[in-house]
Amino acid sequence: MLVLFSLLALLLAARLLTDWLVPRPEVDFSAFQRQVALLQVPDSLSDRISGPERSFDRSEKAAARLPEESRARNETAFPGAGLTAKNSVSLPNQVSPDKARLFPFDPNTAKRADLLQLGLRPRIADILLKYREAGGEFRAREDLKKIYGLKQAVYLKLLPYIRIREGRFSGGVPPDKTARAGRPRCTELEINSADSTALLPLPGIGPVLSARIVRYRERLGGFHSPEQLLEVYGMDTASFHSFKNCLRADSSGLRKINLNEAGYQELRRLPYWSAAEINVVLNYREQHGPFAEITALYNIRALEEQTIQKVMPYLSLE
Repeated sequence: MLVLFSLLALLLAARLLTDWLVPRPEVDFSAFQRQVALLQVPDSLSDRISGPERSFDRSEKAAARLPEESRARNETAFPGAGLTAKNSVSLPNQVSPDKARLFPFDPNTAKRADLLQLGLRPRIADILLKYREAGGEFRAREDLKKIYGLKQAVYLKLLPYIRIREGRFSGGVPPDKTARAGRPRCTELEINSADSTALLPLPGIGPVLSARIVRYRERLGGFHSPEQLLEVYGMDTASFHSFKNCLRADSSGLRKINLNEAGYQELRRLPYWSAAEINVVLNYREQHGPFAEITALYNIRALEEQTIQKVMPYLSLE
């Protein structure tokens, strides 16, 4: 037994001397560290590692081959990008909004396919068509700005190509008056003070929709424009344009948010921006200090111009 213990002691001593006298080769972990760095979560959207770019095919013929539910899903998930979505690797001949084909057009007569070729998003094209169906017309080029949701950049790009046929409304009754003939004159309704019952006389608005409008108004902190009713789920565009001229929005009482003091939950009250965009704004404020003016939001690249325009009426610096 003593001999056995002696042998074990000698083996242990030999192992220790070997580790001490013979240096082990260093292991290179640099490749592993690079892989870990690629997997780290970015602190902001601008640091995000982008994947394959999504691109879209605006072809109506290609879209027609898709099931209806796929068309609806793509138009909702990728607004303004067309009805069919593919990876840019498999779609070399993509059509982007920047490459939209511009040509002279009359917004009073242009077809949906023409509007899409001009670069309008499908939803905006449908709003324009329903505006015409409700009796609306474009008497001047600037009237195109009546279309709710149309971006200023798109409007300015189309402006030189708008052609309103001269004499279209002369010598007869304008289309809007023809369409509205026989309709009763409406009483002006201030939508920020109206309760759900006061909204019921408006065409197309029932108890469920009127209650939904009031709840949405409370969430926003008030309406600054009657067109915001189109943001309410269930509001029909044609119905809205039939009574739009009866509505007024007094924006003097809007419940505003202090941009320099508000936290995430308070900013989340506005449905116009995402959780990620709010975090970007908060990070920007933390890095650069309090906002000197609300227009400084345009310095944040992660925010789209349309998003900023929608939230600005609800923001203040005090």
